[in-house]
Amino acid sequence: MLHKFLKNALTLFLFITIQLPLSAQCAEVHFYRMNTMLQSDKIVLLYQDGVEIARIKKGDRYKAEVCANSQFNFSVKTKTEEVSFSKQSIYIEKGKKYYVKIACPFTPEVATINQKSESKGKKDLRKGSKFNGAVQGIALNSMSNSSANSSTASTVSSGGDFKRTQVVNNFKFDIVNMTKAGGLLTIDYKITNLASDDRYLETCPYMIYFYDDLGTLISPKRTCISNSCKDYSEYRKGYKVSKKYYCNGSSNDIMPSGIPLNGKIIISNINKRATKFLRATVWFKAENPFEINYTNIEFPKVIDVNNPNQRNFGAHSLKLISAKRNGNSVSVQFNHSNNSQEPYNLKIKSGKMIFLQLMKWILRL
Repeated sequence: MLHKFLKNALTLFLFITIQLPLSAQCAEVHFYRMNTMLQSDKIVLLYQDGVEIARIKKGDRYKAEVCANSQFNFSVKTKTEEVSFSKQSIYIEKGKKYYVKIACPFTPEVATINQKSESKGKKDLRKGSKFNGAVQGIALNSMSNSSANSSTASTVSSGGDFKRTQVVNNFKFDIVNMTKAGGLLTIDYKITNLASDDRYLETCPYMIYFYDDLGTLISPKRTCISNSCKDYSEYRKGYKVSKKYYCNGSSNDIMPSGIPLNGKIIISNINKRATKFLRATVWFKAENPFEINYTNIEFPKVIDVNNPNQRNFGAHSLKLISAKRNGNSVSVQFNHSNNSQEPYNLKIKSGKMIFLQLMKWILRL
């Protein structure tokens, strides 16, 4: 009897020892639809990437386990032939819990799906009278998200070739424009909060690093999120920021759900012989800190491919019209074009002419 008890105890110990680390490596995703008087009797069809994975009645609860970091795209509707008006994208990280509420009221009978905070989701699931039966299992297809998973990660996005668009921590970062003028490079973003709730986002110029192809480490001159901007202070060079807590001197804003806001990184003092950044690390913090990694960021070409006398700086350009010598002086005429939709103030502070290049221009004209 004692031998049998010890054997069972050892089996139980080994089961707990083996199972606990495995569970810690997976995420839990809870889908639920509460049974209330305001809910329609219609069944809600739940889709992942356009494939039906469940038919949810009011009062149903489902739980899925996901053991790989990945982006999941869900949608709901009440009929297979209708268009899904409600969608929810979630970047799922191992070891975390996610709560997704599904609803379909009497009027209008339109199915909705929304991610809830962990505290709200737990509170809803504790209302046992609002649910029917036990929690059911559901399987999610992580293979369909391999393309999204290749460019994202839980806290640090992957590198590889230069990717203008990356989804990290349920934020979408789009590099929409890059402008180079001399040693100044401006990177313009559109940043979209993919969660269903508004969220806080910040970035810190002291936690952003660029390495050019000459082996130089450069920090940004300025960072902006929406209308909040922060300049890099030279007297604080070498300042270390705690990744775990906060950045003292960040640009930050509240990111509305689903609405892209502007972001900007300005890098100065780029060596004129450098042609690209081999690697860049951009630090952000929402609920937790995370990073985006870029590789092989080619600098925009300043010299126009169709006109060697024209220099392009994003939406602006300078074109040499004429260079005429009159005695000991030279008159140089330029055409400045603004192709953007916003007015632009141009102020010439100083200029430098290389005589040999100027003589080539004169002889060519």
